[in-house]
Amino acid sequence: MNRVFTKQSKWCILTVLFFSVPFLACGQYIKKAQLEDDLKEFERLLFTLHPGLDYFTDTLTLRNLFVEKKANLPDSLDRISFFNHIEPIIGNIRCGHTNLAIANKLFKKPEDKKKKLFFPALMYPWDGRLFFQTDFKHEWLTIPKGTELISIDSIPSAEIIHQISKTHKGADGQDFGSETAWSVAGFRTTYNRFFGRRANYKIVVRKPGKQEIDLYTLKGISYESIAKERKENKRSPLSYEFIEGGQVAVIKLTSFSNESFFKRNKKLFKEAFKEIKEKNVQNLIIDLRNNGGGAIVNCNHFLSYLLEEEFTIVKRASLNKHLNKKDLITFQKVLIATRKKELTSDEIWLKKYNRKAKKINKQYRYDGKLVVLTNKRSYSASTMFCAKLKSEKRGVIMGEVPGGSYHISFAGYSKYFTMKNSKIRIRIPLMRMEYDVDSDLQDNMIPVQPDIIKAVTEKDLIDDTHDSLKQDAIEYLLNGKSM
Repeated sequence: MNRVFTKQSKWCILTVLFFSVPFLACGQYIKKAQLEDDLKEFERLLFTLHPGLDYFTDTLTLRNLFVEKKANLPDSLDRISFFNHIEPIIGNIRCGHTNLAIANKLFKKPEDKKKKLFFPALMYPWDGRLFFQTDFKHEWLTIPKGTELISIDSIPSAEIIHQISKTHKGADGQDFGSETAWSVAGFRTTYNRFFGRRANYKIVVRKPGKQEIDLYTLKGISYESIAKERKENKRSPLSYEFIEGGQVAVIKLTSFSNESFFKRNKKLFKEAFKEIKEKNVQNLIIDLRNNGGGAIVNCNHFLSYLLEEEFTIVKRASLNKHLNKKDLITFQKVLIATRKKELTSDEIWLKKYNRKAKKINKQYRYDGKLVVLTNKRSYSASTMFCAKLKSEKRGVIMGEVPGGSYHISFAGYSKYFTMKNSKIRIRIPLMRMEYDVDSDLQDNMIPVQPDIIKAVTEKDLIDDTHDSLKQDAIEYLLNGKSM
């Protein structure tokens, strides 16, 4: 990547931080009547499609929010201001699969993808601040991993985090840390959608172990470069290894998605558990950090190697009884039409999830000690997986609190629609999936709670070779205690 850095006078920093006014990529203004039309369609789709609006927040509260937002519309708003105006509605639903996004086109022409206008660095959120996720190098200059990003173009990092977290991704119930983690995960494009694109970015940073702050100018990179980097770094989400002289096996899984590997590489699971059995390894770490989920069938497949008896993950699945098939895409219409279902007083019950239990893998089932690692970006199917293990008292969950609920998920198929006038995109899940877990084990308003909560340390941010959570898991398995 071609980046240009210019170190400037540190005396300018106070002016940058305290006397400049933050700005957003506002764009053109939209008239009140058009915004009212967008809100009306938003409300209609939300209440006819979402299968569980009343689970975390009562529907009267949400209805009143719509009334308030309509009543307080000014004569016109730009796209970002309207986004901020309606964001509390999504925030009050508290469903991590119900999201907002700025859907304006990033490129008018294919050649625009080559323009170097995107923020060039990957960020990581920690302790309410932003840090460089990797070493950022250019010729004579290196900005080390773990360097704190204090501001971009005079906008404090706290303000950036606050704004981009309003997309409300990856967090169910009373959880906000996961929202930040997921919004920062796509930082380079998410930042630019809210704050605009430009050729150069003035950043204020503090390097690890330093008290003083530095100011640099970073040249933007192209979307083409970002896409190329993602492609080059794409790896199979499943890997396994044996450590500590073969005493501990580690299976790392970054996705349960069919698109990633499950349909092609199920045999890799078999190979892993076969080798664990042949080597008589009695200590297993399953690393689900940054695993954003995927398909239930793949959770079933993984759990079949770990549980002692036949099991079910979802005991009941349903749709909103007011669902109108006209609002769905053809693929969704076909899927729903072919499912056996029953209309009850308040839902459409999908009978598929009342089938017999899943069988365990008797040949290669693992029955030794188990620790599952989670972080704030463990979500959806990965927390469904954790919820089942926790309910069955199978192993120990260790790490940061993940984003997903212990009891329920609103996911499966989703409806994506873009508001006609404001071009704000909404995602609404269509399925309500109630987990087959011990319902008395945990409060339904909070995500899956690890048995041992461990936060990321400052050294983890700085040192690529340091993984405090993994070391704690090893210590727990081999010596029966955690650090």
